[in-house]
Amino acid sequence: MKKNITTIIVLILLTALALYLYRTQGSSTIKKELSDFAVEDTASITKIFLADRSNRTILLERVDEVKWKLNNKYTAKQDAVNNLLEVIKKVSVKAPVPKVAFENVVKQISGSHVKIEIYQGSDTPEKVYFVGHSDRDHTGNYMLLDGSSVPFLTHMEGFRGFLGPRYFTNENDWRSTKIFAYQYGEIKSVQLEHTDIKSYSFKITNLGDDIFSLKSVKDNKEIENYDTLKVMQYLSLFKKVHFESFEETKTEAIIDSVKKAVPMHLITVTEANGNQKNLKTFLKPNKPGAEDELGNPITHDLDRLYALIDDSTFVVIQYYVFDPIFKTIDDFKKGY
Repeated sequence: MKKNITTIIVLILLTALALYLYRTQGSSTIKKELSDFAVEDTASITKIFLADRSNRTILLERVDEVKWKLNNKYTAKQDAVNNLLEVIKKVSVKAPVPKVAFENVVKQISGSHVKIEIYQGSDTPEKVYFVGHSDRDHTGNYMLLDGSSVPFLTHMEGFRGFLGPRYFTNENDWRSTKIFAYQYGEIKSVQLEHTDIKSYSFKITNLGDDIFSLKSVKDNKEIENYDTLKVMQYLSLFKKVHFESFEETKTEAIIDSVKKAVPMHLITVTEANGNQKNLKTFLKPNKPGAEDELGNPITHDLDRLYALIDDSTFVVIQYYVFDPIFKTIDDFKKGY
């Protein structure tokens, strides 16, 4: 009996040793120069370039510790940049590609990939690799370092899912959705025009030292009996205002027709330095045949509007976000 127990213990120890040797020897066969995808010091990254097989390119350049510029003309969406930096730092090899799948994986990466170049201050990238398709279980992506012919299945520790969606190349998906982002004191004036009922329109001007002017846009008449606290609370709404998305589902002809329509609202924010930001809102037509519970036609979206930012950027906004901004002049009067 004791002999059998001893034999079992020895077998367990030998099995454990074999597994250990297998794992350590297996991992040692992966050369670091072929599998070193990560850049641990992401704070030193100054520029990131992405390109896909459809010739879509993304250039992200660091402006400061938290702000990045997109394609030399836009502010990049910060959460998207953070997600990319996270995977750049934490990406690691999950497994080598099995011999039976090797040729197929190489062909697929060659035919469809996103190339990433990572710069750390110089004009020459410190790291270049190709991001391919996900594995069958969607637990990682096949990647290939530039100059190597050996792909690997990569993943990110602590994250379940594949990594490809973080390396996207649609410019609009990288663009910041921020419209207004003002701290108290950065706004000189806000003018809101209601085109349907002009008597609702108003202009608030910050005169300094918590003193304001409230005027009717319709007749330029000064309103004396207004609530200063309500005015201050209103200006604070412009601290963080975002649009929902770009309109990418409609043709240019449809978008142009919307732009030519009479806007519902005109918002003009004048900054303390004299710069202005303008926003026009438009009704967003519903899909043909849309009806309410009683079968009545619903001609326009009840949750969203179209908006034109600075006469150039056409986006979708939510009533939920903008209803607090669409005040009327009466809302600032005392007793309302």
